[in-house]
Amino acid sequence: MAPDQTLINYMMMRLDCSIYNLALKVPENKKTGCCVTSSHFENKDNILYDKGNRLTYIHYIGISSQIFKKVCQGENIDFLYRDIFLYYRYYHNPENLPKFTEKAVYYQQQSTLTKKNIEKIRTQLIEEKIMTRGIYITANDKVIEQAIALLKSIRCYDQDTPVVLIPYDDNYQVIAKKLNEDFGVTVYPDLEFIERLSIKLQSIFGEDFFARPNQFRKQACWFGEFDEFLYIDTDIVVFKKIVDDLNYFTDYDFICYDYQHKAGIRNVFSQKIIDNKVFTEDELKGMFNGGFWASKKGLMSEEKIYQIFEECAANIDYFDFTYKTSDQPIINYMVLKNIERRFNLAHQPDKNPGNWAGTGHFQQEGYQLIDPSNNQNLHYLHWAGIKIKPGCPYWDVWKHYRYLGETAPDDAELIKTETGIKTQIFQQVKKILKGK
Repeated sequence: MAPDQTLINYMMMRLDCSIYNLALKVPENKKTGCCVTSSHFENKDNILYDKGNRLTYIHYIGISSQIFKKVCQGENIDFLYRDIFLYYRYYHNPENLPKFTEKAVYYQQQSTLTKKNIEKIRTQLIEEKIMTRGIYITANDKVIEQAIALLKSIRCYDQDTPVVLIPYDDNYQVIAKKLNEDFGVTVYPDLEFIERLSIKLQSIFGEDFFARPNQFRKQACWFGEFDEFLYIDTDIVVFKKIVDDLNYFTDYDFICYDYQHKAGIRNVFSQKIIDNKVFTEDELKGMFNGGFWASKKGLMSEEKIYQIFEECAANIDYFDFTYKTSDQPIINYMVLKNIERRFNLAHQPDKNPGNWAGTGHFQQEGYQLIDPSNNQNLHYLHWAGIKIKPGCPYWDVWKHYRYLGETAPDDAELIKTETGIKTQIFQQVKKILKGK
């Protein structure tokens, strides 16, 4: 705390006069933040909004005058809401706006609090529901079995973290009912927004360009109810309270956890992204799988996402869509280009375990998996690109979580159908429709 702040607080509290704090008088649903350290504010026409409420002001607390001076002199030092500062600083003479030619360097504020204290404050904010944290999934009725396995694994280790379903398409009523009744999952409230976002993003590339355009519906995560969120594909099961991985947000704005970068740029980018020096070799180590990632609300505006997609559509030869990937190349480009403070847990010095079901060396202990290369328990297992059915890698693990608390059918019974689980889906749908 600044030296004068302590004194002036003491003086005002000792004075025999009434003090009015707007933050204590505004209705709860109208309150806003005002500090530059809050990354979730949304910029609309150079006015900031907090969950739809217009800010009165933004306080660039902790950013020294020297940083502002250097930025105005043309040094490309980035910080939250820098564009807002520059807009008003050069409001009457926009022709004098600095032109940045060097790569941006993100300004790290020097906090007077220890990391331990910051984490304690964040925990308190979450516990008091001042800051919200939760999980998003996308699904439809077709993947109800996978979704049940995922939710059972989540609830096995975490009964409280809210989970929100972003419908993959219009066929979601059965899965929404089942997941709500059994696991407390709610449906993303603004379905009109999801539809508008999806149609707009698809139209930028053309309706027939992507194999699975509805994957872009997960971009609604940036605008949902959670200040901090984790997105998880349904072909995953977790082995811990997975939302705890978001504790790294003390230092970062985007978190992923996989070894996608080990396979090179295929499935994400083409060689041209390297030839044109769009990203450095070091930056490309930040590539990630689109099935498991976390970030903060408001880091992307709707307009910004449209702009990024248009940029990608204009440079389509930067991307590798040969394996029918849809959203993964685009979201990688979006994050690598626009979010500086990102972290892949796989890059930690004490190397974390793997998490892809195509890795054959994981050792099973009960219904947990251990990576023998570092003797650590897996956080989660992802069957990316692998059909989940009897005989697939780690089938016993998936089957355990899918039928946790139920009598599991024999594999032979599941194999009777082509996909291995269609019979179970049909039976589940009948039960739900009958209200059982």
